[in-house]
Amino acid sequence: MDSPDVSIVIPAFNAEAHIERAIESALASGIDRVVVVDDGSTDGTGAVADRLGCRVVTQNNQGAAFARIAGLAATKTAMVIFLDADDELNPQGFREMMSGIGDYPEWSGLQGRSLCFSSDGSTRQMGGWPEGVNLMSLLNRGICPGPAGSFLWRSDELRAAMDSSVRALWPRFGEDYEMLLRVTMRGRIEQEPTVLCKYTLSGGKSAVSPFRDNVAAERIRRYYAHANGIKIRKRGLNEIQSMAHLRDAYAVPGRSHFIVKLRHILKAIQFTPLLFPRLVLRRVARRWSLWRI
Repeated sequence: MDSPDVSIVIPAFNAEAHIERAIESALASGIDRVVVVDDGSTDGTGAVADRLGCRVVTQNNQGAAFARIAGLAATKTAMVIFLDADDELNPQGFREMMSGIGDYPEWSGLQGRSLCFSSDGSTRQMGGWPEGVNLMSLLNRGICPGPAGSFLWRSDELRAAMDSSVRALWPRFGEDYEMLLRVTMRGRIEQEPTVLCKYTLSGGKSAVSPFRDNVAAERIRRYYAHANGIKIRKRGLNEIQSMAHLRDAYAVPGRSHFIVKLRHILKAIQFTPLLFPRLVLRRVARRWSLWRI
């Protein structure tokens, strides 16, 4: 069976301990074009990738955004997936997505669902916004609908989004969110119910530093709202702190750690008492809008 016209780009910094699982998941999916961008690692990340037959691109440490840009430049395939070094591709989900790709004649990206793994081994699914993934929903929510590995991109559309006339910010935090905004300014993202990515809840910058990630996302959100002439409700530091605690609560594993989860939720309420009523009303409004359609 021929390899699909897809490349996997893995930005990696000191990922020697877990990058092999990410690479093996891509190979198990039938993808033989794997590019690992070694973003200034001081461990054996590049050596592991080289041993497994990947193309290794090395650069000084610049962050995930620039690592992905370098990885995209090293690919020649029609499609690409950005997979974080501590996540895995789901081979069955990838094959299902590729078999149904003809159902979407016009698309820039396809988002699958993510199977999220907590540190205790418990799992839950994430992904799928009822209102769709578009410029307005991204600006309204101010978050990503899923990890980088849950998206399959058309390479030409992604390059065009990178080269948009709107100057990119590319901070070290929030780069996934900015990339989605840039794509939806010109293209369309479709959603698929299949699980494309296995996501580690305890890994990544959004888990390690959720407050800094949310601060960066709010800066990006305001910048792109202004660039597109869209009015949004700005979030203050208290609300951003609340969102960080909610992210921590989401990552707490299983029911056995209920008290820890509850503590994060109570801290979120402490910073923004009206946050939960606002979230409930927003969810009801989305469902009401979809029901009326």
